[in-house]
Amino acid sequence: MDAIPPDLSAPGLLVAADENEAAYWLRRAYLAGWEMCDEGDLTWYRSGRYRLLANGIVQARLEPEIADARIAAALAHFTAHNLPVAWFVGPAHRPANLGERLEAHGLRCVGREPGMAVDLHALRDDIPQPDGLTIERVRNEDTLATWLRAYRNGEAVSACAPPVLMESCVPKRFGEDEPLRLFLARLDGMPVATAQLLLAAGVAGIYGVATLPAARRQGIGAAVTRAALLHARTIGYRVGVLQATALGHGVYERLGFVDCCEFHLYGRLPS
Repeated sequence: MDAIPPDLSAPGLLVAADENEAAYWLRRAYLAGWEMCDEGDLTWYRSGRYRLLANGIVQARLEPEIADARIAAALAHFTAHNLPVAWFVGPAHRPANLGERLEAHGLRCVGREPGMAVDLHALRDDIPQPDGLTIERVRNEDTLATWLRAYRNGEAVSACAPPVLMESCVPKRFGEDEPLRLFLARLDGMPVATAQLLLAAGVAGIYGVATLPAARRQGIGAAVTRAALLHARTIGYRVGVLQATALGHGVYERLGFVDCCEFHLYGRLPS
C-alpha cells in the first residue's frame, strides 16, 4: 500500500492505474467463474457469452517485433469460439502504438475516457449533499440485492455492462480479504446510488458509480465515491484512481481528482 508516491504525475502512478483496471476486470471474471489466462505478456479472460465486456484482454506488454503475431494469437482465443472481444488499452500497455495495431487487426475504438487520480489526504470535504443521505458498505446478501437493484436503475447500465453480467460479477462474501467492496447510498431510506472500490496495485480504484436519474445533481454520486475512498484511506491507501465519463468528470474534479492519463477500449464483434 505504500508503493505509490503521492506525486500524481509520477510514472509509477500510471502503471498502478493501469494494473488496477486490469485487476478489476480479472476480479469480476474470477467471481463469475470465467476462464482466465496469464501468458506473461498478455492477460485475458473469457466467459463464452456473446457480450463485448464478457470476453476481454486486459493487459499487454508486447515487444514491438512480435506484437502483431501476439495480437493475432490472442484474438484467436475468441475468434475460434465466434465470440466478441474487448481489448483494454491503458497508459502502461506496450507497444506505444498498440491502438493502431489493433485497428489493423480489425478492432475499432469504442470508448475513450480520461484516467484521473487524487491524493486521498487531499479529498475535498465541503461538497454539499442532501439531508437524509446515508452511505453503507455492502456486508450481506440482502444489501447486495438492494445494491444490484440500485445499480440496475442507475446510469452505469449500458449495452456493454448489462445487469445480468454485473449480477454474476459481484462478491458474495464480504470479509476484509475481499478486494472488491461495494457501497450503497440511500436517501431517506431509498437506495439511490452505488459505487465499487477495488483495492489492487497499491491504489484505490473506483468503478460502477451509478445514480438514479431522479437523484442526480444533488451531490450523491460525489458522496458515495468519497465514502469509498475514505474507507480506503482508513486502511492505509494514499491514492485513488478512476476513469471518468463525461457526466462524472466535473463531479470528480470537485472532489480533487486531476487528469493523469487516458484509457481506450477497442472491440470486435464476430463477422
